Amino acid sequence: MIANRTLELDDYLAMGRRHLKSLLILPLVGVVVSILVSFAFSPKYTSVSLVGVERQTVTLLPNAPFIQVTHMVAPSLRERMMALQQRVLSRAQLQTLIGSLGLARD
Repeated sequence: MIANRTLELDDYLAMGRRHLKSLLILPLVGVVVSILVSFAFSPKYTSVSLVGVERQTVTLLPNAPFIQVTHMVAPSLRERMMALQQRVLSRAQLQTLIGSLGLARD
């Protein structure tokens, strides 16, 4: 039996060599199993988004040698949310959603 002593770098390297297979194989098996499990489950949620882009306007001033581009003033967050709500809850959008989900049946 070995007496109590402090372990040195050589001792740790020897332990690593003795357990090299388990140190390499177990993490590799874990990664492979997790990848296979992730492919076994079908995705549940999909997301679709629509981005509204508004163009800048170009104003031609009479008798001016240059073109002036007027910058759009960004509306407040509340105004943008109200505009987005009106677009989403419009009749055409809701009818498309009802038709695609089959919510209204004869």
